[in-house]
Amino acid sequence: MLNKLAGFLKVDQFIENIAGYMETRIELAKLDLKKEFAGVLAKLIVFSIAIIGILGLFLALTLAIGFLLNELLSSGFLGFFIVALVYGIVTVVGFSAAKNEKWIASLRDQIEKKVFEADLNEQKNGSKNTNSNDDGGA
Repeated sequence: MLNKLAGFLKVDQFIENIAGYMETRIELAKLDLKKEFAGVLAKLIVFSIAIIGILGLFLALTLAIGFLLNELLSSGFLGFFIVALVYGIVTVVGFSAAKNEKWIASLRDQIEKKVFEADLNEQKNGSKNTNSNDDGGA
């Protein structure tokens, strides 16, 4: 009697369907995670290339300013010393700012705001693209 009832309700098939659904959801989550990771990695590579370019430009400008100051001051080293002194002052100010908790908290809040803004914009654009794809098929 129980076998007939189980056969009528198709409990085994229902359990298999649930298990299949869960496996599919897990695989989709894995794919989404891989896609997000690939996006983050791509951005990291692009930012790294940009930073290397900016550092190269910064180095070239630093040398140019040093040589220009050497010419203006008729010295072989004074221009580079002045440039180094400016960088030293900037470094001291930077370390002082890094110890200022109020400034760090403000900077962190601004970064979080930008990150959440970007996430919200991405979600809005993603939902618009999904809706437009659904409408286009109808």
